[in-house]
Amino acid sequence: MKIVLAGPFSEDVVMEFRKVLPQHDFLHVTNEAEFLAQTTAEIIILRVMKAPESIIRNNPCLKSIIRWGAGYDSVDIEAAGKLGVYVSNIPGANAYAVSELAVMLMLAVGRSLLEHNKNVHAGIWNSDMYSAKALTLHGKLVGLIGGGAIGRQTAEKVRAFGATVQYYDICRIPEEIEIKLQMTYVDLDTLLKTSDIISLHIPLTNETRHIIDEKQLEMMKPSAIIINTARGGLINDKALVKAIAEQRIRGAGLDCIEKEPLHQTDQMQLYDNIIVTPHIGGISSDLAQVMIPRIRDEVVRISNGEPPLHLVNEKYLKD
Repeated sequence: MKIVLAGPFSEDVVMEFRKVLPQHDFLHVTNEAEFLAQTTAEIIILRVMKAPESIIRNNPCLKSIIRWGAGYDSVDIEAAGKLGVYVSNIPGANAYAVSELAVMLMLAVGRSLLEHNKNVHAGIWNSDMYSAKALTLHGKLVGLIGGGAIGRQTAEKVRAFGATVQYYDICRIPEEIEIKLQMTYVDLDTLLKTSDIISLHIPLTNETRHIIDEKQLEMMKPSAIIINTARGGLINDKALVKAIAEQRIRGAGLDCIEKEPLHQTDQMQLYDNIIVTPHIGGISSDLAQVMIPRIRDEVVRISNGEPPLHLVNEKYLKD
């Protein structure tokens, strides 16, 4: 089968795919022009780049689009389904990396890490400057919006720091898992009003867009920190900046924002207590060791005429 690797894959990753799937023909494209030029793809393995309807229609033999990761908002899943193309993801594979970043951002915002580093580089050695607002994870109530793989691994990590965990999800997780992970289920309003730290771990959909808006920000504690390592658009960024400017919340750690990349003139740049990273949560040098075997298994299934294990556009597929 003709498989197109679309996105920033290293040569090592490309070589590994060819090694584990030697019977298939791989082509690596790294920019939109190269991607648009493809017309013979049967499987697309997609990372970072987008797959709108035009891409799908350009490849009449296309059977499946496999996302490198959990998020699939970069794919027009409805158009794919109507054209008979499977869209699947690899949930949980990068959960360890994203959850690590979420905790790192909690600590960095809470301990004013970037402000201290900035001062030291400017020749200012003052350990008391931010001590009055320093927050640790120990003894704090962490509220997780989303109880999937990343949310659960985040729960385990913050508990190791001495935090307690509550969560909200439209689909409540089984009680035995709640007990095992010591995750208490609450409604969203309760989570927003009572959590010291709020961390987002849900996909971006029409229903979840701006799940954190001005109203929700007003519910939070003045000392609250909000973390988003999921998708830009879950938080209304303008409302967030306004809340930070008015000191209605403590700060934010964002690995994704509504308009990426962050422009140098963006209002977020004015506040040291807003930490922004360039969507690196699921990126690590060792991630391929986890991801490639799972994608290989999906390619084998599709090659055998079977649907992928983690189908995300089933409701749009033609009967």
